Order: sequence, then structure tokens, then C-alpha cells
Amino acid sequence: MALGVVVDDAIIGVENIVRRLRGTHAHGLEARDIIQKASVEVRAPVVYATFVVVLVLAPMLLLSGLQGSFFGPLAASFSLATLASLVVALTVTPAAALLLLTRTEPHAEAAWLTRLKDRHESLLRRWSAFPRRVIIASAIVTLLAAAALPFFGSELMPPFREGHFVVQALATPAPPSPP
Repeated sequence: MALGVVVDDAIIGVENIVRRLRGTHAHGLEARDIIQKASVEVRAPVVYATFVVVLVLAPMLLLSGLQGSFFGPLAASFSLATLASLVVALTVTPAAALLLLTRTEPHAEAAWLTRLKDRHESLLRRWSAFPRRVIIASAIVTLLAAAALPFFGSELMPPFREGHFVVQALATPAPPSPP
């Protein structure tokens, strides 16, 4: 999952660039302009999503005890990797797309993916026709989740016996007995 989050920003950018290159070649726009517009189009959502991930991990940096020593460095390294991937997605990915994607014609989208997108769109259109029902269903699911919350444990990790002593005996071996 961590690898997916780290490369997600670049994948979103490249996917939008390829989508725009597929749809606008017929309009005679230059590939450089298409790539620039496609990159700028997804820039704000990608930045916001990355900052949300980093903010969600921020409380882990404040944990104390064994949990803090275990999860603190993990959260810090994951946050830094995510922020570094954001910088790469905003700078290197559009440049690489310009160098690599303008040399070839983008192939058509897979038929199964087109069908899946069409079904998804029709489902969204049907749901959009009844916004009150969607809001009520979302509220019910939220209330059910909130009602189930007290049944979950509140500890991140089980308690460890950090205060117990560990006894270790060291001694020189006894000399061999004569035969």
C-alpha cells in the first residue's frame, strides 16, 4: 500500500496526460500544450490529497512509549517519501511525459475498461437522479459506523511489560574433572 501511495501522484498525472492526448490529437493542438494543460488540471487535487495523507500521519509522530518508538519513524519516513513523490510528480513526470509520450501515438483504451467506465457512468447518473436517497443512505451508514465504534478496542498495540527484569547468567565454565 505504501508503494501505491508514493507513486500515486505520478500515476494520476500520466493517466490524465494520456487521456488528454487520446482525445485532443484530432483538434490539432500541440502535444506540449496538451501535456501542460493536463498536468496543471490535476495539480491541485494531487497536492491536496498528498497533504491530507501527511496530516493523517502527523498524530503518529506524537505517540509516546513503545508505540511512539515503533510508529514514529515509520510515519516520518512515509510522510517524507510521499512529499518527495509529490515533488517528482509535479516536476519530473510532466517533463518525462513530454519526452516519452510525444514520440508515439497513444493506443486505444481496452474494450473491457471502456465498458466498465460506461457502467460506472450509468450507475452514477441513476444515483444522481435521487440525491436525497443517496444522502439518507450515507447518513445511515455513517450512523451505523458511529454506533459500532464503542465495540472496537482503543489501544494501538497491546501493553508490553517494559518494566520487568530480564535475568541473564554468565559464568566461566567449570574445569574438566580428572578421569
